[in-house]
Parts: sequence; C-alpha cells; structure tokens
Amino acid sequence: MKYILSAILLVCTSALSFACSTPVFQYAIERWSPDPFIIRVYHTQDLTEQEQKIIDDFNKHLSEFLEVEPYVIETVDVRNIEDKKDLALAQKHTKDKSTALTALFPVYENNPEPFFSKALTAKTKDELLNSPLRTDLYKRLTGGHSFVWLFIECEDKEKNAKALKTLQKTIKDYVPQLQNDINERLGGNEFEDSGEELEDGTLDLGIPKVHSSIIALKKGDAKEQVFYTMLTRNDDELTKSQDPIAIPIFGQGRALWPLMGKGIDKELIIESMIFLSGSCSCQIKDQNPGYDIFLNVDWAEALENRTTGQIMTTKVITPETSPIPNQQPTQSEADNKDTKSNNDYPLYLYIVLGAVVLIIVILALSAGSKNKQ
Repeated sequence: MKYILSAILLVCTSALSFACSTPVFQYAIERWSPDPFIIRVYHTQDLTEQEQKIIDDFNKHLSEFLEVEPYVIETVDVRNIEDKKDLALAQKHTKDKSTALTALFPVYENNPEPFFSKALTAKTKDELLNSPLRTDLYKRLTGGHSFVWLFIECEDKEKNAKALKTLQKTIKDYVPQLQNDINERLGGNEFEDSGEELEDGTLDLGIPKVHSSIIALKKGDAKEQVFYTMLTRNDDELTKSQDPIAIPIFGQGRALWPLMGKGIDKELIIESMIFLSGSCSCQIKDQNPGYDIFLNVDWAEALENRTTGQIMTTKVITPETSPIPNQQPTQSEADNKDTKSNNDYPLYLYIVLGAVVLIIVILALSAGSKNKQ
C-alpha cells in the first residue's frame, strides 16, 4: 500500500505542472469580469419628471455596454415595502429626503447596508459613477499596467514618505525578478509580438511584461470619497487607521488584500506581487483572494480595442508623472467573459480527480482481497 500511495502522490504532484502558467494579472484582465454593484433608488412619493429622467439616464448608460454591466439599477417605492427590515433600511435613507440614491456592494458580499446614500440629483449620479482617480486607474489597467498600487495617505507626512519610499524601491528592485520568472515559465526572454493571427482570431502577443505604478489618494479628498469607501469596504480597522494604506489593483478593477502601516514592508509587498505575477492556479475568480472595485468601464469594449505592441517598462512611475501607454495587446471579445466552460477546469484537475478515483478503487480491491483470505 505504501508504494501505491507514493505512486498516487507522484501523479497528483506531477499534475500540478499542468496548472495555467498565465500570470494572474493577465488572466484576470482577460477573463475575470467584475460583479455588478447595486444602485437602488428609494422614493417615498411619486418620482418627479427630473428624477425619472436621471433614472432613464442610468438605464440608457447601461444599454451602451457590450457585455458585462458594472451595476444594476432598482427603484423601490417605500410605500409598498412589506418586510420590516427592508422598510427600516429604506426609511433610514429617506429620513431627510423624499428620494434617495443609494449604492451597495455586489450581492456575493451579503452586505445590505449601502455604502453611498444621497439625494437623487444629476450631481450625485455623476459623483457615484465617476471620479478622476478611478478614470486614471482604468486607463492604466487597460493601458498596459499589470497592477496599480493605490496608496492612501494618512495625515502624518513622515509616515507617508517612509511607506511610499519602501513601496517604490521594492517595486523597482523586484519587478525584474518577476519578469525573469515569467520568462522562464513561459519559455522566452523578451516580449515578442509576432503579429501572427491565431486560430481564435487574436494576435500572438508573446510573453507579457510586468509593469507597476502608484496612484496616491488623499483620505479627505471629497471627489474620491466613493472610491475611498469602496477600497476600505467600511472596515473599521482601515477607516480608523492613522497609518498609510497600500492596495494593489489588477485585472478589471479587482483589489488584493490591503497593506497598512508597518505592513507596507518589503516582504509583504513582494508577496503580493508574486501572487499577481505568478501562475493562475485557480481560474475561477471568486475562489481567488480580492474584491471588486466599481469602475464605470465597458471592459469588453476596452479590451476589444486594445492593439498589439505593449509599452511596458519596469520603471516606477510616481502619481504626479504617470504617462498612460497608448498601445495595448489585442484579445478576442470572447476571452473577456469569465464563464464556467470546460476551459475553467484545467487538465490537471481531471488528472487529480482520476488519481483520487484510482486510489478508492485500489483500496476497495485490497479490502476485498483481505476478506477472501
């Protein structure tokens, strides 16, 4: 039996070599669509003509998306709510206004409390959907940046300077090593664009380059309060922190675990970057760490319009001087959806499953043989 177990362990270990070798950041931007946020409008009386127009504008905006919509919109007449908990929540947000524009995190987070609640106006609609730093972030992610660090400043300038210096130096020093690891894993030394069309209609883009940059966010910036709330998820430890916070964002606006205060150190920064540039061992988004950020982006269109010839370097770009590469690699529209197709379950999983079935059969036969004796 010892030899049987050893053989099966060998099969299972060898099967891991079939894991997807594509870097997490590359796989995520091509296939991990963000879960939609929920925009809910509570009203205690009939909507005015102007309020209805704003809601119509929301729906018109959604109709322009090619595939995955970043949010769903609901209108709720408070007068018709029967559930006591739902009614209490609605009354809480319409206490000082007849119509409230609220926003909630995606359904999978199971958080019924809105993170945004203001009177419904054209101004609050725009505040919820857009902000300068979110636009900057989306342009970087679609412009060739593998992952972007959001650096949330605290009031202590000395702490900010120390943490930012550590973050910048670690990125600059370690990105070349990450690139070497990807080159070895994918079997190449340079980013080569052959320009040859593959069977699925995409272009052969060769080996992806690792590029990272930093965006600074001031905690009290009024224009970025929605963004700040989404990043911190109303977590008391983060919102009450007197230290700077660093959060890597990748893919189609997915945040990895935040680093805070003394946690913004070389070891943890490297650990985050290793995960993001490492092999995509699990292709299902929800089984990977992280949470979605609401970016008002049509990702299908953005990725469809990418072109070959990424402009990527290992240079650390500071928030004040961050150019956006204007050429990006092309991917087919079909690759942008994170569907549970056969490809979502790679070969090595079937091999492991086969090994488990094999051991059960062998154990059963062995038990039967002993009984006969």
